[in-house]
Amino acid sequence: MRQVTLIDKLKAAERPSRKLDALICKELRPDLFRRHWGDAKAMQAKGASDEIIMRALLVGRGFPRLTASLDAALTLAKEFLPRWDWSLYKETDLSSHCATLTSDVGPYYPEFEARHKSPAIALLIALLSAIASRKAAETKYGFHPNHGNRESRHDR
Repeated sequence: MRQVTLIDKLKAAERPSRKLDALICKELRPDLFRRHWGDAKAMQAKGASDEIIMRALLVGRGFPRLTASLDAALTLAKEFLPRWDWSLYKETDLSSHCATLTSDVGPYYPEFEARHKSPAIALLIALLSAIASRKAAETKYGFHPNHGNRESRHDR
């Protein structure tokens, strides 16, 4: 049986979720997650219930509202894929949004596209797919073919 990934959880999400925000931070910003996890462990040592600890972790100000805010999702995309182009549009049947991330570094121009009824979640799915692809290429080849001192489309 295949393990459920964060991308799968985002695709299945019906609405923005603070729990998904925390899981994205755990995956992409472990420094931010660890800082808040340390706060939770301190609360636990003081005898706080698990429910109170989870509420503090998920509702606290520390994790950006990535699944609810297109601005927060775009900021994260620009942080992790700074030279990539992005686009977002509403499907013609108005049932979902389509987000696309495209590398502008050649010789390859991969494109990652995702659809979801939430524009922020669509962008996050495309972002996590692009990051997973980059990690897989770095593991397989020791580098990413679209990362480094290669010519940009915009430089031509």
